[in-house]
Amino acid sequence: MTVEGSAPADFVRGGSAVEAVWLDAEEHGLAVHPTSPVFLYARGPHDLVTLSPRFSDELARRHATFRRVVGLLPGESIALVLRLSHTDVVAPRSRRRPLDEIRSTT
Repeated sequence: MTVEGSAPADFVRGGSAVEAVWLDAEEHGLAVHPTSPVFLYARGPHDLVTLSPRFSDELARRHATFRRVVGLLPGESIALVLRLSHTDVVAPRSRRRPLDEIRSTT
């Protein structure tokens, strides 16, 4: 999923779209797997060096290849990469406690 631009507000809009697609996909029985490699979030060579000084050149090549393969236009940024698949398996229930159990009544 992509957004136009790379400002924080662009990524907020992208996150909202990702959430909507994820929920809709699950409602239709699809499994959703975020699969975003770390190099997608680099906004420039300095970010790649910060991520991995030793492998920054390789990350830059993979980043450029990914953008080319998926057809990203200049000015587009990745919000998140989702892999959707068919499944008959029901997702396990979260082990987290329900929100109403942890809310303070004070």
